[in-house]
Amino acid sequence: MKLLASFLIFVLASESILAQESVTIEQLVERLGDDDLNVRRDAAYGLSELGADAGPAVSALIEALGDQDQQVWIQSTMALARIGERAHSAVPTLISHLRSRESQRRYRSAYALGKIGKVALPELVEALSEDSSTMRAGAAQAISFMGADSESVLETLVAALADEDARVRQHVAEALGKIGPTAEPMLDKALGSDNEAVRHGAARALCAFPASATSTIAAMTKATNDAAPEVRAVAILALAASKLDRDRLVPLITQALHDEESVVRDAGIVSLLKLGNSSSRAVPTLVRMLNADDERSRSAASYALGRLGPLAKEAIPQMIDSLKSQSPDDTTLARTIGRIGASAVPALLAAAEDGSVPQNQLAVALAGIGPAATEPLIASLDSEII
Repeated sequence: MKLLASFLIFVLASESILAQESVTIEQLVERLGDDDLNVRRDAAYGLSELGADAGPAVSALIEALGDQDQQVWIQSTMALARIGERAHSAVPTLISHLRSRESQRRYRSAYALGKIGKVALPELVEALSEDSSTMRAGAAQAISFMGADSESVLETLVAALADEDARVRQHVAEALGKIGPTAEPMLDKALGSDNEAVRHGAARALCAFPASATSTIAAMTKATNDAAPEVRAVAILALAASKLDRDRLVPLITQALHDEESVVRDAGIVSLLKLGNSSSRAVPTLVRMLNADDERSRSAASYALGRLGPLAKEAIPQMIDSLKSQSPDDTTLARTIGRIGASAVPALLAAAEDGSVPQNQLAVALAGIGPAATEPLIASLDSEII
């Protein structure tokens, strides 16, 4: 009891000392220009912690953006971000930092501009047409941090999907995705562009929210047959994020799994996993793919089934049957069976008993299942004893 009382007294005393040491915004502003580096760092941190209440310090914080010490300018930038729209006078300085050679300065400045919000949009839109691709990318990233608040520049963003720089296109797609359903009609139209980069960016943006319009889903479905593999890949991911009926989606995912390009097959696997419990609907198709003539399809099916885990348990008989003709040195399929889990143990034991599957393959599969295989193995031994 005495120990607890002593602790409480210590805490209260500490809080009292901290209260006595509290400083005003005016004092923090003054310290922000101090010759002592540690004093400036503490002041910048203190203003950042105040959030929106640090509004009166905007001018001093803008000046501190030019401090040579990274901690000082980072905390000053974050302070401006937390102040928000009231820090609008910092916009020109922050935009100028978007062309910095320092990636941290560019990122932090873009973040602060995004948090300052719509008031920064006119100058950011102007920056999107700068000759410097670094500046354009920074402006696009800043707009992406605004989310739905950048809705007023939708047309400008869609046009920027055609930018020659991949970084710019990436951030523009992120910005459009964060705007959400309001952007869907324009993205629908962009999917029909003759420009591959625009189609890719539009599909990428549509991955960020569940598109629902019939015309948009039709355009995305068409894009799964695009000549560009990158567009096909992002289109199937966008469809997986959409409100397309899962029964209609599974055949499109299957098509992606058969694609000759690995980037599309990988997107098909990711899309399949996003189906959750509904992904089991694709198992019969994946089982058929295990018997395909081409190695690419067999490999894609094996990997996808392994990633599905227990949801793929109905594929176990077919997989073990395929394992019988597998080279002893190729344990890919055995590892896949191991990822499906304990439900594969009875079939593996049956295969072990009739000697149809190489012992090393069985060992790899059981090792992949791990401790979860213990209980069904014991149950099998008990049944033999009985």
